[in-house]
Amino acid sequence: MNPDARHPATRYGGQLTELLAPWPQIECRRQREVDGYFLLRGFLHQPLLTQARDAILAVLHAEGCITTPDHRDYRIVKAYAADQTPDFRAILQRVVSLEIVHELLHLTQLHSFFSEFYGEPVFVMPAFCPRISFPIGPKKLWTITTPHQEYGYFGGDRRFMVIWIPLDECSHEMGPVRLAPGSHKRGLLPMRLSRQGGLEVDHPKDMGWASAGFKLGDLLAFDSHLVHASTQNVSDRIRLSIDLRLQPLGGSVLRSSLPTTHFIYGTSIEEAYRAFRQQHRKHYWLRAPLNIVDTEFPRPATGFPLDLDTIQARLNAGDGRVLPLLPMLAEYGATQDVRERAAALLQERGCRGPEDIDVVPD
Repeated sequence: MNPDARHPATRYGGQLTELLAPWPQIECRRQREVDGYFLLRGFLHQPLLTQARDAILAVLHAEGCITTPDHRDYRIVKAYAADQTPDFRAILQRVVSLEIVHELLHLTQLHSFFSEFYGEPVFVMPAFCPRISFPIGPKKLWTITTPHQEYGYFGGDRRFMVIWIPLDECSHEMGPVRLAPGSHKRGLLPMRLSRQGGLEVDHPKDMGWASAGFKLGDLLAFDSHLVHASTQNVSDRIRLSIDLRLQPLGGSVLRSSLPTTHFIYGTSIEEAYRAFRQQHRKHYWLRAPLNIVDTEFPRPATGFPLDLDTIQARLNAGDGRVLPLLPMLAEYGATQDVRERAAALLQERGCRGPEDIDVVPD
């Protein structure tokens, strides 16, 4: 069935242009400049990807989400809609702590190809994000990532790219990433707070969406300013993927984009590393010759404050419109103190995360 006929959230628009082996660098550079992305079919060797997939499915099976860890014939018996719910975050923390998932940041193919692409060694940021997208009914739009630009979160070197890697077969109906080709040329667009508590932008109305079905071994790379989003998973399968952020080693790195005590989903770095066998993988970014810079966290165009003391004062004064800022600071605050205080303020108000917040800033 055509996904467009199922639900508006599944509309992916046109088809992404794909590049086949031998994946010529000159064509990759041209397509990145013109469209803001390139899709390399069958680029990555599959053994490590399948190990990562199987390890994630083993976690989901152990947590009672699926009937078997076998990727070919599992059935879903328990699903989650939002990664901020405590039970799902606990599962995601287990996934982030898998050593095999961390190995994906150090793939030789990845580093070799992009070092040639940039003309210098590359740095893969420790801000990696494994994604587990359950198929949720059409009314559960909470599972969709709204349009945004990666640079709005991470700042730093303008040249950094997002690397999106499927960890299993991913059809259109499974809700893959979708891109707005050419939107990277518009620069950093005005941002606002989304219902999820993150930053979102308006999709340029004169630009269409494009996506694709993906297979294990494919790699999608796109510009940090390219507008992108996800679609709804309306299949009977779980979409597994990981997104990385990669840039020239000599480029600037925003200090707040480097973890100090926690990875994504509130995962303790020390807990994640506890069972690691390869010691040299731990804290690898601390040994890299990085050009670290300090700058302010990007502000949404709404003009709402991102200073936690100001937010707390306005909450105490009864201004509930600033409440959706707290989940964003709890996840992306520049320091651990800010993240912990924001999480505590959420808890004081009986909110586990954005799913409990009804107020959306104007």
